[in-house]
Amino acid sequence: GGEAMPWLEITLGPDVYGAFLGAQLEARRDNPTTWSHPVWKGDIADFHAELDRSLGGAFDTVRKVYRKLADWSEDKCLIGMLDYHTHLDALCALRDPMDVCTDVLDDPDSLTRVLDEIAATYVPVFEALYEDGRMAQRGSMGWAPTYLEKGRFAVVSCDYSCMLSPEQGRKFFLPYVRQEVEYL
Repeated sequence: GGEAMPWLEITLGPDVYGAFLGAQLEARRDNPTTWSHPVWKGDIADFHAELDRSLGGAFDTVRKVYRKLADWSEDKCLIGMLDYHTHLDALCALRDPMDVCTDVLDDPDSLTRVLDEIAATYVPVFEALYEDGRMAQRGSMGWAPTYLEKGRFAVVSCDYSCMLSPEQGRKFFLPYVRQEVEYL
């Protein structure tokens, strides 16, 4: 027994955040997730991450969906926050994960700069979807169904962290997860 919280989970796969930064996503009707096609093959030192705010881009499209769902779901259910996979996971949607492995070893300074650029997009993305989903008025929850009546909630994670040594994790993973947790 117990009570249930009606909510709508928005599931676009772990690479959707990378798509907000320009990665190309592939979706299939027979599978509930998406795959990214990396767009940057060059040197990490020449790469810059920024939020793609273009009309019809992934971020614009997801924002429109959130606004429509907020209208439709009023007094029916909550809207869940996206499954954010930021920093290293987003970079792996933009750049082949094997290249990211070599970046960790060959150019950690440029990698840190790019991760800082990705981290700078977190608050604007979160705030936009939080507002579009009217979560300040209705509460927020993420794919792990934890509800917060007041305040912000999202699952903070990094799948790529399994590829890092403890020392690398302290440099390329923990600072970004801490930033997100402190913000939330």
